[in-house]
Amino acid sequence: STAAKPPVPGLVKPRLARGIGAVASAGLYAAFLDDLAAEIRQCGIPAGWFIPAGCGWLPPALGSLQLPTRWQVGSNWSARQSRLFEECHRDGAPGTVLIASDSPQLTGPEISAGLVERDDQVMLGPVNDGGYFLLGMRGHHDVLGGVEMSTASVCADVISRAADRGLEVQLLPPQFD
Repeated sequence: STAAKPPVPGLVKPRLARGIGAVASAGLYAAFLDDLAAEIRQCGIPAGWFIPAGCGWLPPALGSLQLPTRWQVGSNWSARQSRLFEECHRDGAPGTVLIASDSPQLTGPEISAGLVERDDQVMLGPVNDGGYFLLGMRGHHDVLGGVEMSTASVCADVISRAADRGLEVQLLPPQFD
């Protein structure tokens, strides 16, 4: 799944908007989503969007293997992500990979690398600011509960929670977002 928001000026990329304006930053974000969708279509894996509930927006098509849209529901970003993994597991998905929409440079092979083969693995793609661009796991493991998002320690906190649960963490090469 790819986490995304509708590319509405003033609602996306606020730090970027301070430098280039809200309309330009929303346009750039829309282009990010188009670029990610193109890579996902080329990798040939089933994929879907993970967007805010009730937003009324249709993200770019992901190709013939597109899965139904999943809705972001929960009190905070940690809870919304955790719910995604829980729902996908409950619905019989063999594994789930969540990628961030702030990494349009990702290639199909980098996205596919997030697929894990064992139930005791977690895949993380760290970003240079301490967060992550990708989180993958089979099943649902509570590696996000209590993790404060948008901090410099997000990736480290997820790694710590995974280790506390006896999960092997594999890291992809760091990216920027």
